[in-house]
Amino acid sequence: MKKFLILFLSQLVAYALITVNYRYISQGNRMGAVTSDGMIGALNFWLIQRIAKTETTLEWVGYTLGCMLGSLLGITLSIHMGR
Repeated sequence: MKKFLILFLSQLVAYALITVNYRYISQGNRMGAVTSDGMIGALNFWLIQRIAKTETTLEWVGYTLGCMLGSLLGITLSIHMGR
């Protein structure tokens, strides 16, 4: 269950960052785009190491659910950031 939560939360953050990053790019916000790109890159490097060691289907479910809900979180955050 611990690995499920780690993968879920890391993907939640990753997809929220990606969604916010797209907003920065569409608005021409260079600093926001570069900053979020760096955060995405660092998180992905860390994730690659974690994913290589997954052992159960539950861990992959956590990874996938984090992706799905992270997009929703990112849309919500980017809407509020744009106001």
